[in-house]
Amino acid sequence: MTKSPFVFWLDYGANAEGYWNYDRMVIQLEDCVDVLQVLYPHFDFAVLFDHSNGHDRLQPNGPKIGIRYGGEQPKMRSSKLDSEIYFGPYHDESYKLQKGDMQEMTFPMDAKDEDGPCYFPIQKRSAKRHDIKDR
Repeated sequence: MTKSPFVFWLDYGANAEGYWNYDRMVIQLEDCVDVLQVLYPHFDFAVLFDHSNGHDRLQPNGPKIGIRYGGEQPKMRSSKLDSEIYFGPYHDESYKLQKGDMQEMTFPMDAKDEDGPCYFPIQKRSAKRHDIKDR
């Protein structure tokens, strides 16, 4: 073995070695498990990952989801929130969405009461809703 399978360095970017993705993650995990099984054959191992989209394998014909508000968006269906499982332990009646509501996955342009992205200040939400160019 010439290097540790537990550390992987790459020059990221479109013109370098690419980006960390599902395929790289699987190969590294297989290498790490092989080493651990040789060193500690009497142990079972649990590996934890976060749910970052960078670790997900997307279907080749699946929607490409942008990370910013606006622009071309995939067609996404609404979801009915029909169970308490969709809400965290601190959910209460003051929140906009409640059990039984339909959750929209896009910001409809014709909705007068739509808040827009929560990370925008109020003035920017209004400007984006009415196509006012940023200054």
